[in-house]
Amino acid sequence: MKNIFKERIKLYTSFIKENKIAPISIPRYMKKIEEAKEILRLLKEDKMTLSKFNKLDDDNKWDIYLSHILKNVTWYCKSCGIDQDKPRRVIDGQLICNNCGNELTHRTGGGQHDPFYWDFEEKI
Repeated sequence: MKNIFKERIKLYTSFIKENKIAPISIPRYMKKIEEAKEILRLLKEDKMTLSKFNKLDDDNKWDIYLSHILKNVTWYCKSCGIDQDKPRRVIDGQLICNNCGNELTHRTGGGQHDPFYWDFEEKI
């Protein structure tokens, strides 16, 4: 499986090197590259804590969840605290807690910000 954060660094770096973006956008892409590097470092060194995870934007949280690169954790609903390894999906793309019905996330489409209402805890 490809690591989405490594791919992002490679892609954004190529945008900058090949002048595929306007000069005014370079600082924004540099920030995204640095964010991806920091996430990779935290994951590689097994230092991604819940407090650090919660400081990330929802898109990065979603990418970490989907790519299964955060190892040895259990995802759970922030509302009721129940394990959410297999949340149920409803028609409009929402993921719903199997226990309390709390929305865990929903796809907004079009590259918009995707809300993320999970947390994780270390597996014992």
